[in-house]
Amino acid sequence: MSMSPLQQPVHILRKDATHLWPEVLVSIALLAAYAWSETQTWLPPDGTFNPVILAVVFLRFLIPIAWLVLISRLVHDEELVGDRQFWITRPYTWYSLLLSKVLFVAVFICGPFLIMQAWLLHHAGLYPTLLVPAMLKNLLYIAAVFLLPLFAIAAVTSTFVRYISSALAGLIYFFIVFAFAAYLWPDNLSAPYLVYALNLTILALLIAATLLQYWRRKTLIARILVAVVPLVVLVFVALVPSNALNSHRYPNTSTGALVFDPNPMLQQPDGRLFTFRKKVITNLPVDVQLTGLSDRSELEVQRYRVTIDGPNNVHYTSGWSPDRASFSANRKTYVVPVSLPQEVFDRIHNDAVAVHLQLGTQTLNPGTPYTVTALETPFPLPGHAACTVTSDDGNLECRFAFRNPTFQSVEATVHSGNCLTPGPQTAPAFAGLAPSLTPFSFSPVEILRAQLSVGEAKASLCAGTPATFTPMTEGPYGRLTLDIPAIKLDSYALRIPTKQPTPRPEPQP
Repeated sequence: MSMSPLQQPVHILRKDATHLWPEVLVSIALLAAYAWSETQTWLPPDGTFNPVILAVVFLRFLIPIAWLVLISRLVHDEELVGDRQFWITRPYTWYSLLLSKVLFVAVFICGPFLIMQAWLLHHAGLYPTLLVPAMLKNLLYIAAVFLLPLFAIAAVTSTFVRYISSALAGLIYFFIVFAFAAYLWPDNLSAPYLVYALNLTILALLIAATLLQYWRRKTLIARILVAVVPLVVLVFVALVPSNALNSHRYPNTSTGALVFDPNPMLQQPDGRLFTFRKKVITNLPVDVQLTGLSDRSELEVQRYRVTIDGPNNVHYTSGWSPDRASFSANRKTYVVPVSLPQEVFDRIHNDAVAVHLQLGTQTLNPGTPYTVTALETPFPLPGHAACTVTSDDGNLECRFAFRNPTFQSVEATVHSGNCLTPGPQTAPAFAGLAPSLTPFSFSPVEILRAQLSVGEAKASLCAGTPATFTPMTEGPYGRLTLDIPAIKLDSYALRIPTKQPTPRPEPQP
């Protein structure tokens, strides 16, 4: 008796669940063990090594392996490679078969994973019902990074041995290609918009290979689509117009100006020239003059570019290279680590050259401050976070849902002494909570710890003290430029100081 298009995927799903329940049980058990172990690492550090940390690392490695085995068994139950599979003689349609496999992954892999993350969020004092969009977004990243590649490789292999061999070879192949691209075009890897275009292309290739294999069982073409995925990284990094994209991101408008600092004390000492990969680093000291920014705003340098014109028609223009520095009302000095090819440096290092320096910047403005009384029990912060302070050392610990999206400054008036024996003097203290860099996380809880300080001295944030949290919001991109009409780069080239010989004592008569 034939089944309707809605009944057939459910029938195949029921069959797979009955057949693969041991693998499903192992996967769920590993997720449960990881959830319990993860909570044990949230305890305040006491100066000793916590062995549960090793268990968490081990489980983060084991869970993808369990998914690998489960997806292999799932796909290979109705093998796609070849033309003598038993399921071809059954009234299976390719889209019903594919839909049943996708439903299996959603129910028995994605479902338990979401439950694990919701339990961790609840245990951390957060609210998982308010974080469903963030949980689904994180799950999409996990599916794209782990599940989809494993599914595509299983679709183009016939046995588990070949599946394991292909997965390991593909992983090694991908890292070799990525390392090769990083060696040849390091500046292009962080070009604007590259990650989005690259990720969409890789996802399209993996999805196309899977659909083609289920639809037409064109194994050779599907294998070629999977095999070219690492090469896509190489092609994108090699051909991306990095300089054009960066010039578009950082327009010729900014809220400041650069001034070269000719102080001789900032020049490099004598020694052996330091070179790395046939490049010389010249540290150019500059001062930043901010205009139009509030006292709490910051100007962040993200990239730099330099043009050098020297005698004998020497002309050199670098690409946009990544760099990081922040300027505010309290910090206005900066050393730009300009990297030059050694052959270019050797031609002009003793000559006075003209330098045109460009810095790609972004403004960070203070958002709406939030003042709350610090407590030893969790107190909430805007943006799905909860913080506590410890009674013994006055450290601040904040738990964010998935990631801290932006830098947050913390300000409080503290007293001298500690929380147990407070002193009479009071002063404003500051700390910062750094933003997260990874777009997804296996654990839905990110813990950041900070200690306030007054200048260079550490301070304790005691329970009952009002604390003000101010998130920094991203502002417009811009560009700072500086023209140095004449400079000898040899004086600013990074060098390794040579040891001075120790004079021997003269013999006594």
